[in-house]
Amino acid sequence: MSTNADYHQVKDSLEQLRCHFTWELSIDDDEMPDLENRVLDQIEFLDTKYNVGIHNLLAYVKHLTGQNEEALESLKEAEHLIQKEHANQADVRSLVTWGNFAWVYYHMGRLAEAQTYLDKVENICKKFSNPFRYRMECPDIDCEEGWALLKCGGKNYERAKACFEKALEVDPENPEYSAGYAISVYRLDGFKFATKNHKPFSLLPLRHAVSLNPDNGYIKVLLALKLQDKGKETEGEKYIEEALTSMSSQTYVFRYAAKFYRRKGCVDKALELLKMALQATPTSAFLHHQIGLCYKAQIIQIKEATKGQARGQNRERVDKMIRSAIFYFESAVEKKPTFEVAHLDLARMYIELGNHRKAEEIFQKLLRMNPVVEETMQDIHFHYGRFQEYQKKSEVNAIIHYLKAIKIEQASLARDKSISSLKKLVLKKLQRNALDLESLSLLGFVYKLKGNMNEALEYYERALRLAADFENSVGQGALRGRVPRLPRPGWRAHAHTPARQPLGCPRSPVLKRAREGLRRPDGLRSAAIMSKIPKDTLKSILLELECHFTWNLLKEDIDLFEVEDTIGQQLEFLTTKSRLALYNLLAYVKHLKGQNKDALECLEQAEEIIQREHSDEEEVRSLVTWGNYAWVYYHMDQLEEAQKYTGKIGNVCKKLSSPSNYKLECPEIDCEKGWALLKFGGKYYQKAKAAFEKALEVEPDNPEFNIGYAITVYRLDDSDREGSVKSFSLGPLRKAVTLNPDDSYIKVFLALKLQDVHAEAEGEKYIEEILDQISSQPYVLRYAAKFYRRKNSWDKALELLKKALEVTPTSSFLHHQMGLCYRAQMIQIKKSTRNRPKGKDKLKVDELITSAIFHFKAAMEQDSMFAFAYTDLANMYAEGGQYSNAEDIFQKALRLENITDDHKHQIHYHYGRFQEFHRKSENTAIHHYLEALKVKDRSPLRTKLTSALKKLATKRLCHNALDVQSLSALGFVYKLEGEKRQASEYYEKAQKIDPGNAEFLTALCELRLSI
Repeated sequence: MSTNADYHQVKDSLEQLRCHFTWELSIDDDEMPDLENRVLDQIEFLDTKYNVGIHNLLAYVKHLTGQNEEALESLKEAEHLIQKEHANQADVRSLVTWGNFAWVYYHMGRLAEAQTYLDKVENICKKFSNPFRYRMECPDIDCEEGWALLKCGGKNYERAKACFEKALEVDPENPEYSAGYAISVYRLDGFKFATKNHKPFSLLPLRHAVSLNPDNGYIKVLLALKLQDKGKETEGEKYIEEALTSMSSQTYVFRYAAKFYRRKGCVDKALELLKMALQATPTSAFLHHQIGLCYKAQIIQIKEATKGQARGQNRERVDKMIRSAIFYFESAVEKKPTFEVAHLDLARMYIELGNHRKAEEIFQKLLRMNPVVEETMQDIHFHYGRFQEYQKKSEVNAIIHYLKAIKIEQASLARDKSISSLKKLVLKKLQRNALDLESLSLLGFVYKLKGNMNEALEYYERALRLAADFENSVGQGALRGRVPRLPRPGWRAHAHTPARQPLGCPRSPVLKRAREGLRRPDGLRSAAIMSKIPKDTLKSILLELECHFTWNLLKEDIDLFEVEDTIGQQLEFLTTKSRLALYNLLAYVKHLKGQNKDALECLEQAEEIIQREHSDEEEVRSLVTWGNYAWVYYHMDQLEEAQKYTGKIGNVCKKLSSPSNYKLECPEIDCEKGWALLKFGGKYYQKAKAAFEKALEVEPDNPEFNIGYAITVYRLDDSDREGSVKSFSLGPLRKAVTLNPDDSYIKVFLALKLQDVHAEAEGEKYIEEILDQISSQPYVLRYAAKFYRRKNSWDKALELLKKALEVTPTSSFLHHQMGLCYRAQMIQIKKSTRNRPKGKDKLKVDELITSAIFHFKAAMEQDSMFAFAYTDLANMYAEGGQYSNAEDIFQKALRLENITDDHKHQIHYHYGRFQEFHRKSENTAIHHYLEALKVKDRSPLRTKLTSALKKLATKRLCHNALDVQSLSALGFVYKLEGEKRQASEYYEKAQKIDPGNAEFLTALCELRLSI
């Protein structure tokens, strides 16, 4: 059979079958890996009579993932189980399996086999005088359909319940049907748990199922949980204890018994059971989520015991539990991306950590989801509203999301809480401004929702009167030529900026520009004086300016969010760098993010600083700011505004007799350029050094220029890893400290450099002096911690890092340093136990691995360009045996673009080791060792790389003397080491095996010419 007609005929017959392919099982692509894992776990660990059905479902999942051969294997296993467990009714029990066989063969294009199974189904239907050719009404098939629907998630639960009800109509006392029905209604109860006034209805079905399945521990623990819901915890615990003593479905019993004990407040007991279950089913999203909830419960216990003021050891315990909770919630959503509740718990835990950026990212994912249960979306909007109100300080966004929760009209606890939160917020706003029209209207709305119609009418009437008064005032103001001033929509100050000067303040740049406009005839004086120029001509002028837009700072080279966070932290905590330079740089970053209005706000802040701190040289200090203004307005297509600022720059250049119309040679501009280049990462360090050197030629003893130069050379010392430790920055750092004796920030760099050159005692004196002077300056604490980490004083380092992290929780540097400390402690234990830790040592190693993973992951997420965070995280995953996660991170690292050669070199080296020692893939290991050497052949890793390559290639050649990859690898290594004859020898052997290889031929020619 091969014609289209044959295909259509078979397809028509297939669609009449009752099997997984025709049951319209709703499964999202994101859910597929989790579903497959749950099916495999159930096959191995759940004692049930539903074994045939679960193999049928596995076959369907395999087909959906494109694995039809594996699907056939699962169906063969189902056939085997039918013969083994249902021999007396094998015909009827085989109908679903045969239907699945037919569909899989159809999708494989094997129509003859598909027709064979269709014929089998047809024969059984005839045998039982069924009115349909390819389908038969049968409670066993209804039951199997119910189990399949139940396994495929919440969207299918109502249909699953209907299937089990249909089966029970035929056989009301069937144990399997009763178990399926009870579990279905238990799941539906869980969905409706948050619904107001919902009356659970699964208790009686669960009791009935337990009576029909007295040895089924899984049903017993579900009954126990439902009894706990109903306030009958003591009776429920008896079922838990009974189930735990049974060997039936132990892994599943552990997970639900743990949930029971967590809700009872016995968190340690719950964690013990969950970790036992996790050993058997490590891919379970449910287990990871439950463990996260246990750590969350412990956090709440400590906070309640300390009245929300955890300090000392309690604070450390809370921090540790937050990290653990995040780790397990992250694992849950990685394993099941559609797990909305786990996403919400994760977002709330990041809020607890103070990482608002990560919380925002997760909330945005949640807001794009489409939960099965409306109450879940209400909960999401409610918690996002609280996040906006209390953490982001955005009352506008908080109101929007409280209203969105309320708009979903399903009565629920989340909706009630949203109404209450909205009421509190608008009352607070009305205390500040009794004439707030929006708040009056919202309060009327809230009272209407609560059924208090008199209060609702009162507030609505007040709002209407105020609106009418406002309209009258607008009309009268227009007659007098004035309009009432309203706040600009979308205005917001940067989180880390000092309070803005009010619009009415005489020095406000906004008011200054307003006054300039009032002095112009018709408000357009500048347009009259300055003739318009074409856009292309304006662009050519803009390209002449000295500002961030012309310094070739590429957004591809940085993580914009991380740089924005860092600038915000430096504005708040760092006194070394010019605040003017930071605001100018922040404006450029805002522009790169597409936030041009926010960029203008930053430039206004820069103008205020110029007027406040540099009034004696206002014009020169304004050149970079004006240049940035011009570019931002150009990108906003406000060309007259852009031209106004280029005109200002041109006037200053003319006044100071600059040879260029729009550029002025000035050491302050060179210094600002240096700071900007330094912030954009390693690829820019040499240019930054040149900028600071140029500034120093004019003012050799300028304190700020010397700090910038010293830090840049220090960074270059640190990034240039060829050969021995570089100390070019030692002299510049000493001079910078001399010129800035009160600057703690520059002293820590000097201390670290002294440590590099083995003058650790002198360096520590600087560290101790600094720590005596300050207690919580995060930029000093972080580098002092680095000093102690390298001294192997890990506890001291962690103490300082935790202090710094409290103030700047989004710092990728701090998270990475903490990861390095935990890694160092792990290595110490492994060395002391000769790599065989047991008992408490093994538990401590596992805990340190978890902590290190948490912080390396946080560092990578905060700075997506932090190459070393990727490799450290991947290696730590490998250390913990999580090879799949390690592989994922290494692949992300290998795809990083716009990173330095040193970073690429390190990534290939570490991935090669991972492939050699963990994946046992020698081919891939050799490839990446070679790539590391090709990227950068001179580095401290060179000896390790060449040694590893020689050892691995030689070992492989002992097994196979014609291994061309190993021969060419040895040729490459010997060529690199200058051993030309040996290199030629290996390349000749490789070339004989692969004579057309251009790389071998090129290498041979070069070697022969040089010998």
